[in-house]
Amino acid sequence: MYLFGTLILFLMYLTIAMFSKRVLLAVGAASVVLTFSALVNYHEILLHGTVLTLQDINNVPTAIHALKNYRISFSPVIAKTLFLLSVLFFSLTVFYTKGLSFKPDRKAGSISAISLFLLLYLVFFSPFSMVRSLDGWSWEIRYYVDSCPVGVFENISKVMMGITKPEGYNTAEIENVQGMPGNISEYPDIIMILNETYFNLDHLIDFNADVPYRKNYDSLDAYKGYAAVPMIGGGTNASEYELLTSNSTDLLNTVTPFNELNLKNSCSIVDYLKKLGYSTMAATSEPAGNYHRGNAWTELGFEAIHFYPDFKELDYYESRYFAGDSSLFKNFKRFYEEMPEEHPRFAYLLTIQNHGGWDRNTPDKDTVHIRDDHGLSAYEQQINEYLTCLQQTDDFIKEVIEYYSKTDRKVLVYMVGDHGPSLLKEWDLGNSDELNLKKRQTPFFIWSNQGLDRGNLPANSN
Repeated sequence: MYLFGTLILFLMYLTIAMFSKRVLLAVGAASVVLTFSALVNYHEILLHGTVLTLQDINNVPTAIHALKNYRISFSPVIAKTLFLLSVLFFSLTVFYTKGLSFKPDRKAGSISAISLFLLLYLVFFSPFSMVRSLDGWSWEIRYYVDSCPVGVFENISKVMMGITKPEGYNTAEIENVQGMPGNISEYPDIIMILNETYFNLDHLIDFNADVPYRKNYDSLDAYKGYAAVPMIGGGTNASEYELLTSNSTDLLNTVTPFNELNLKNSCSIVDYLKKLGYSTMAATSEPAGNYHRGNAWTELGFEAIHFYPDFKELDYYESRYFAGDSSLFKNFKRFYEEMPEEHPRFAYLLTIQNHGGWDRNTPDKDTVHIRDDHGLSAYEQQINEYLTCLQQTDDFIKEVIEYYSKTDRKVLVYMVGDHGPSLLKEWDLGNSDELNLKKRQTPFFIWSNQGLDRGNLPANSN
């Protein structure tokens, strides 16, 4: 597939050059644009664990906000890229000063443009597309090995396909779904927490830490296990969409759900619980524009939504940019207590504390350290900072349980991680199906202050 990528770039450059009156300037400008997009994509993969897509244009405010917690260093990759760009500009300058030039040829430009169009159509957009016929094709995975142009145009073709309606899809049976039995006064309050980058590295790698960093989770008398999330090392919005709607993002053809979809009147846990008589509330310390949650949460049916201005006295782990789980919960308790008493409550909290990167603090600020790194010594400092964040999340779990243990209201608490750390994309741990599944598995627990009837739950939650 690298041949296709190289040919695409060649025909693009040739078309631009042949139709341009200033060939050298056109080639230089195109090279700057492509180099900039390559560097942006490099950091997207490095820091977020995902590749750059057209939909990310809508995520620019979110990305800028998240970048505040990362240290951008001048890496060898950046140095090599800029060096190659400077060599190209030096060559173009020599051509210009020596009086060498390439005369535009519209006939040649037309031929190259038609060739480019036919190539893109046959490979990506036609009903008999070569790319779509590949077994197990995933543009996000092939992006790394088949060149950037191939990944970009496959992304475009996916977007143009729109959302695929599953075979045999029928909404008739939805009308027959029964709600919870009993009187509304018997319904428990439901607390749902999607915890940022909450992941169990022990589940993936057998290593030891110098102090227990998940003792509260391990000792919790709750139903526990692992949930499968849609993406490895990133994709909060994809996990959030699946959690709240029970829909698979696999059907969305690379769409970023909250940015692209009209969620008004869509089926969701929010809408379902409202019909049962619940009052609903959602909260996160991030701005309302982050993944357009201000609109998306309203469209999903949340009656009360709280964002950054509503959160007071936030605490931070030393130099890290994102607010701590515990300080979010202090605010969340206030929002929860403001909800109507006469209705059962559905309250949703999206945390941010554990978001990457994990190189903000000096080593002396870490409270958890790995003892055996299994070949990951180059990432030791980042792992230590990440594990320290998880230890703070573990303290947060204790606070949540203690608070809801003391209330007279019936309460059910569900917490799950949204995805693993983006470091999973960098570590060479193998590529087996079992390993890739573990990279997608995040811990969850279900706890109730009334005790759980486990008769309706699977015997093995893992």
